[in-house]
Amino acid sequence: MPPANTLPKSLGHQPNLDGLRGIAVLAVLFFHLDWPWCPGGFLGVDVFFTLSGFLITTLLLEEYFGTGRISLTRFFIRRGIRLYPALVALVLVSTAFAFLAHKDPSRTLTIALSVLGYVANWATMLDTSGWFGGMPHTWSLAIEAHFYVLWAVTLALIARRFNSAQERTSLLKILSVVAVGTIIASASWRAILWAQDAPWLRMYLGTEARLDAVFIGALAALVRLRLLTSSGVNWFQSARRLPIALIEIVCVLALAALFATTQWRSALPGMTAFTLAGIATAGLVLTTTLHPNSLISPLLSTSVMTWFGRISYSLYIWHVPAGKFVKIEKFHAMGIPPLVAELVRFGMMIVVAAISYYLIERTFVRLKNRFEPRSSAESTSAADRPKLPAR
Repeated sequence: MPPANTLPKSLGHQPNLDGLRGIAVLAVLFFHLDWPWCPGGFLGVDVFFTLSGFLITTLLLEEYFGTGRISLTRFFIRRGIRLYPALVALVLVSTAFAFLAHKDPSRTLTIALSVLGYVANWATMLDTSGWFGGMPHTWSLAIEAHFYVLWAVTLALIARRFNSAQERTSLLKILSVVAVGTIIASASWRAILWAQDAPWLRMYLGTEARLDAVFIGALAALVRLRLLTSSGVNWFQSARRLPIALIEIVCVLALAALFATTQWRSALPGMTAFTLAGIATAGLVLTTTLHPNSLISPLLSTSVMTWFGRISYSLYIWHVPAGKFVKIEKFHAMGIPPLVAELVRFGMMIVVAAISYYLIERTFVRLKNRFEPRSSAESTSAADRPKLPAR
């Protein structure tokens, strides 16, 4: 292994990425609330995908650079502890309400098992009429889980062949080629499905048709690490603020335009919008994590945005059942203005998510941190090391 001082600096906790995650989950909420000014809010899922690709790739490679190996066992245990408890709670609550509503027991159990087994995206395509309760949105969690397995195993197998600092540079190049190839293949396959008039859900839910955004995030992580292990980072960090600000403004405007104009089931998402959302997100990730004078980073790092980012996982998984619990028709029958009714639904989603975050997620995050990878070159304790954002 090379000396420790040649290792790239750990990403650590990035409040700006929490803020970006907060924007993503709010876009999804606005979409599911049917707020007319955010018809493309479903693209917030692609922002999530890109952030996950970036963070997971960074996490795995930082472990490899620090220890010389990637422990897949530890990685999957940590992912399970981080994500599974809140998901199990969601399944238990949704299944209980389905039984109380006298839904088909066998179908209810099938749905529950598909969610817990991270195959909800494929189960939805096979039985589009069978999804009830508060779990259909878990399709995106399934795709992320598939990415974890596919990419972590691939990365670990390829990384085993590289040891020296020079070989690490080659490793990053090879992984970049794999990432670019996957992005092109996934986007092209989705375009082929669209050209063949495939069902919309086939393009929207299929794992292989939705890998472009998550691998754009992985590519952003590889670009960042390549810059940090070369003189390129000095050029990037010393770049004038104006061109960096222009890049960030273009990325923000691109995401805003996609959220505000993209229509559900239109041709644009199937052809380009998923990819464009991933590219815009990756641009913001790179500028805000690498440039010391980022224009957008302070805005993303505000306490409100970072709080929404921290509770984003709970907010995502609970917003659908919480929204179903507050029946909008009852508010209309009582003569309550629609805006007030929608704000109540929005508030209910946040309250339920906060309860899940503070009672479930934070409890298990403390357990997850026991499985932090330790570098043989480190002299600091695990408690002193900065942590990656939680997603």
